[in-house]
Amino acid sequence: MKIRYAVLATLVSLALAVPALAQETQTVTGTVVSASDTSLVIRTQGGEQRTFVVDTTTSLPQEDLEAGARVSVHFTETGDARFQATRVTTDDAARAAADDMSGLGDPDDELPATASPIPLLALGGLIGLVGGAAIRFSSRAS
Repeated sequence: MKIRYAVLATLVSLALAVPALAQETQTVTGTVVSASDTSLVIRTQGGEQRTFVVDTTTSLPQEDLEAGARVSVHFTETGDARFQATRVTTDDAARAAADDMSGLGDPDDELPATASPIPLLALGGLIGLVGGAAIRFSSRAS
């Protein structure tokens, strides 16, 4: 019975950690093909056309997105093979922000994607082990 509680605690903590791993943000740059209240379609530099889901949580530029505008779309891939836009910026907005940050380096430089989701998975396992040990010791004390 005690082992069941430890296994259950481990599985619950892993179930909480795995969705967080799937929320890795990606960025793509391209030209707007069409835009609506619920979707944004862009053509990437490689000629690929991508459709992004847009909702109330998506950060959009103040000006309307018109066909032909160059944009950068920050997005996460959802479990149903769709792309959820989290933030959309126009090249004009990026240039204005770069002008405000003059002297801070080249605004076109991006940091390398060196982060790994493995520590988060290890943390989930550690939480499961601690939870299992706590359940085991509390049931012994009873």
